[in-house]
Amino acid sequence: MSFNALFIFQLNLGVMGAALGTSASVICTSLFLTGWIFVKNSFLKQKAPWRFSRHSILSALRIGGPISVEQFITGTSYIAMTRIVSSLGTLSIAAHSYAITAESLCYMPAFGFASAASALIGQCIGANRIELSRQMAWRITRLTILMMSVSGAMMFILSRQLIAMLSLDPEVIEIGANLLKMEAFAEPLYGASIAIIGILRGKGDTLWPACLNLVSIWGVRITLSWILAIPYGLYGVWMAMVLELNVRGLLFIFRQRKAFPPKNATSLVEEA
Repeated sequence: MSFNALFIFQLNLGVMGAALGTSASVICTSLFLTGWIFVKNSFLKQKAPWRFSRHSILSALRIGGPISVEQFITGTSYIAMTRIVSSLGTLSIAAHSYAITAESLCYMPAFGFASAASALIGQCIGANRIELSRQMAWRITRLTILMMSVSGAMMFILSRQLIAMLSLDPEVIEIGANLLKMEAFAEPLYGASIAIIGILRGKGDTLWPACLNLVSIWGVRITLSWILAIPYGLYGVWMAMVLELNVRGLLFIFRQRKAFPPKNATSLVEEA
């Protein structure tokens, strides 16, 4: 925020200033975190002879490669969605953009659970505590679904207020609020998919999440958005998003049942 304010308003660089401010903040954050890790972390501060390890590099590629592909799939889908929405006019672009921003307030906590899940599951499996990792996986998933259910309900109730914080245009507020109300019904399973990605990464399973995201995002969201955008406009695009997020959540739950079979493999309720 400080860099953006400096470049946009003080230096009068406008949109270019926003880009420069964001880039500067990312660079500063990266340098700070890198310094913190290697200066403050007593383990990493220990100097040891560097050795080329083919096994370590292949392991990193095996785990990191699919994550890179997954991010590419997600990034290109944003471009495709923007292209579809942009064909609907400036009002749709504004409402879509503000609704996406407002929704991010609701699902960001799920990413925190995903990061915690990766660390906890990785520690459990590394310590060969397989049963604990199974219990931890389902507890995190259930907790995330519960949290996102509450978050979705709040987003539904406060939909108009959330959009009103971002825009003063009555039409944009009306459309954006309706979009958030629709999206609220996808939040629980969307949260599940976010958490399970972190859980599977902790287990070293990164290929399946990439494949499931490819099928879900491009096979369901982009395809249906393109089909529904013409007859239903922006609402059709968000109908496709709601359906896709629920499909994605179910796909990831099925995958977790394979990776961490529950004791009573009938429902999440019985697992509780």
